[in-house]
Amino acid sequence: MRLQSRYLFAGVWNTLFGIAIFLVVSLGLPGWSDGAVLTVSYSLSVIQSHFSQRRFVWRSQTPYLPEFLRFTTSYLIQFAINLFLLVASQGMFLISRERRQIVVFVFIAILFYFVNKKGVFRVSQ
Repeated sequence: MRLQSRYLFAGVWNTLFGIAIFLVVSLGLPGWSDGAVLTVSYSLSVIQSHFSQRRFVWRSQTPYLPEFLRFTTSYLIQFAINLFLLVASQGMFLISRERRQIVVFVFIAILFYFVNKKGVFRVSQ
């Protein structure tokens, strides 16, 4: 299976997992702010996402800790962008935060393919 296919497959899985976690937290704790819901859901998603990307997508054999630190840094940047877009879109669109998050999540998944490929896992393919 090619790299792009593996990334797409894992990306769909990670996106569905991330959205499901966001929905569970958001619907389970409706009084929480967008930022609080996003923080909890990202915290749970980052561990699962790193494992699936390291093993399945990039098949990385590099030392774990430096790679995990790059991945975590990447996710912190991703989190900041996501939080900004989620909060900023609140006044622009009259749709639920759950729907806004789905749109933002898909956009970020595409953007961070390139960040992961060139920065986190450093694949030269």
